[in-house]
Amino acid sequence: MRIMITLFVTLSLGGCLVNNDVRMSSEHAQFIDKVGVISVLDEYANIHYAAQEPKDIIDRQALIDGWDINRAVGEHIVQRLTQKGFNARVLDVDVNDLTPYDNSWARPKTEMLHPRLYEIGEAAGVDMLVVIYRQRVSEFISGSREKLRGYGVFKTHRLEPHLYAAIHVEALDVNKKFVLGNSDGEQATKLTDPSWDAGFSAGTTPIRLPFDHSGPLAAELRELIKLASLLAAQEAGLSN
Repeated sequence: MRIMITLFVTLSLGGCLVNNDVRMSSEHAQFIDKVGVISVLDEYANIHYAAQEPKDIIDRQALIDGWDINRAVGEHIVQRLTQKGFNARVLDVDVNDLTPYDNSWARPKTEMLHPRLYEIGEAAGVDMLVVIYRQRVSEFISGSREKLRGYGVFKTHRLEPHLYAAIHVEALDVNKKFVLGNSDGEQATKLTDPSWDAGFSAGTTPIRLPFDHSGPLAAELRELIKLASLLAAQEAGLSN
C-alpha cells in the first residue's frame, strides 16, 4: 500500500479547533519553498455506539469499497498549495515504513518518527514536511465521556448518529530538524441517511458498508476529513 505526500492549507467552515502546541511563524515561513505532506490516516472508518449497557457497546471498523482517503486528501491539497505559491509536489511513500500508532486507539507518537521523517524529507529535497495523522480526542459532539479517534460514525443512546473526523497535523523543518507547527482539527455533522446502520450491528470484525467511495455518503465523509485536516493545518500556522 502506498500513500500520497503533499501540503495542507486552509478552508474555513464551522468546526472545532483544538489548542495547538506550536504555531509556525511568518519568519520561519519565508524560508520555506519546497514542501510535502505525508498522510498516514487509516483506510477504514470507525463505527462507535456508546450504549448504556457495556454489553451493547459497539466498536468496530468499517470498510468502504474503493476508499482511498490519503490519495483524495493529497490531491486536493496539492491544488490548494499551488494556489498559495509554494513549490508543491506529490511523493510516494510506503506506509509500512512509518508506524505512528501502538494500537487502534493510540495517539500518534510523532516524536518517535522524526528521525525517519527527516530522512524522507531530505531524500525528497523538501524544506518542510507536513504529516497528517489520525488523532484520539474527547468526544466533542455531545460532550460525553467517550473518546473518538480517526474518523467514522458515532452515536449514543441519546444522540443520533454523526459523522466525525479527528485529525492531527505536524509540520517539520527538514533542514534545521525541529517542529515548525502542530495542531488538532475536529469536525462533525449529523447523519440522517440510514445506510450506515449496518455498521451498528453486533460483531467485532470489520464490516463492509453497503455503498462505495463514489456515493454521496462517502463523499460527505471525505469532505469532512479534508476540512478537519485543513483546519488543523491552519491552526498550526501553515495558512492564513
